Amino acid sequence: MKVTAIACALAVVGTVSAATVPVSSGRAIPLAKKAPTHSLRERYPGILHGLAQKFGASVPAKLRPASLSGVEPITNVQNEEYYGPATIGGQTLQLLYDTGSADLWVPDASKPSLPGSHKYSPKKSTTYKKIGKTFNIQYGSGEAVGTTASETVTVAGVKVTKQVFGDVTNEGKNPQASDFDGILGMGFTSIAADSSTTWFENAVAQNTVPKSVFAFYLNSASSGSELYLGGYNSKRYTGSISWVPIDQPGYWQFALNDITVGGQSINPSLNEAIADTGTSLVVGPSADVDSINQAIGATLDSSQGIYTIDCSARSSGADVAFPLNGFTAALTANEYILDDGQGGCISTFAPLDGLPVWILGDTVLRKYYSIYDLGDVSNGYSGARIGFATATPKDPGH
Repeated sequence: MKVTAIACALAVVGTVSAATVPVSSGRAIPLAKKAPTHSLRERYPGILHGLAQKFGASVPAKLRPASLSGVEPITNVQNEEYYGPATIGGQTLQLLYDTGSADLWVPDASKPSLPGSHKYSPKKSTTYKKIGKTFNIQYGSGEAVGTTASETVTVAGVKVTKQVFGDVTNEGKNPQASDFDGILGMGFTSIAADSSTTWFENAVAQNTVPKSVFAFYLNSASSGSELYLGGYNSKRYTGSISWVPIDQPGYWQFALNDITVGGQSINPSLNEAIADTGTSLVVGPSADVDSINQAIGATLDSSQGIYTIDCSARSSGADVAFPLNGFTAALTANEYILDDGQGGCISTFAPLDGLPVWILGDTVLRKYYSIYDLGDVSNGYSGARIGFATATPKDPGH
């Protein structure tokens, strides 16, 4: 049944438009995204490095070429991750909305050298309350360090009071690009680094959303992406929704029954996957990714530690499918072959060693509208599930 109760939507990825446009029974805030300042080929090592830190894995030695020895990987996330506005203590910042994490943090205005265009100032807020516990999260090329506090945090009209967050005063070696200011994790509370209840779970507990559900519509165009809070937006998908049960409420984790290339199984070594809006690629164990890339015709460029593929294979390459319980996420060659920004193409399938799950990132989540249902939060997330439906094309005019 499609949700028609009052809900709120937040479009993500870029800078705020002046207008607020009604969508269904909620609100949408259309945003634009900037063109990346570095090519995907240049950003690729940094993307893998950051993912390894995020998930406690490691970059395979063959993807750490001698040419990059001693070089700090570029961790610019422009055009890779999706972000939008939130109001914290009456101050608007751009936050990355990430289903692969569960913490909320923002940079403190007392440290103007921190990355990001906007900073949070406790002195400008009447609802700030210092807690003072150490806040520390590791990232690919640095860390976010500060102390905890509580604040009123509003996203697309959904207001949460006494939300615990990290008031960050040190971001190490610039773990983030400057396009967004902080992160709002949309995973389950159990994976929060500081053990604080997530913003969305607090929204559910404070009855500021009608349903314990949110949804992402991710667009590769310069505008039109959307985070919908309190339900899902029936205008953003076609056909029916396929629901997949959540196995472990931490990440949005579910059973992965197989991986096939052109209908042939690669016999994957892991049987669990997660949906992660904070990851741009599709990431898995080295041996499995090697099997996929070999099957689709991608080869390792050992000089740069990246899997390249002939761009012409977009019209003839085999589909790669991820059968789940009750749904199969399938990518065509045109979808998994990415422009590298330098006239060539690379594979979206990237390896990490020591991963506990497959990571289905934005390459998959741009194709499918994804709906995140926490179930009964007060009863151990009973009935938690994730829904997938074919996303609608970008809106005319977007």
